[in-house]
Amino acid sequence: MAKKRKKADAKKERAKAPEKLMIARIEEKPVETEPEPPIDLIAAGKKAGVENGLKGDLNVSWSLVRYPARGHGFAVTIQEMTGKQRSATQRFDANGRPTFYSLDSGGVPL
Repeated sequence: MAKKRKKADAKKERAKAPEKLMIARIEEKPVETEPEPPIDLIAAGKKAGVENGLKGDLNVSWSLVRYPARGHGFAVTIQEMTGKQRSATQRFDANGRPTFYSLDSGGVPL
């Protein structure tokens, strides 16, 4: 008779306790936004191009560069639209400080 009481008591306790759902919780990773440049890189790149000898109308664009060990930086590409049609690259660190300038092409061969 004791077994029947234990079974009956166990059924009552299960009825009282709410069911626990066994759903796995999915951890959502925060969405990483693309870093924006801290300064006006277009103006800084155009200024560096003019200071280093590029002339005429300049086409300037910037892009994000990811470094595995150091985080990220920015690269500004400068192209002459007239004249020798040279192109150059000005690199900036994550804080917007210039780090490297290179003249990529010396112009159109004659």
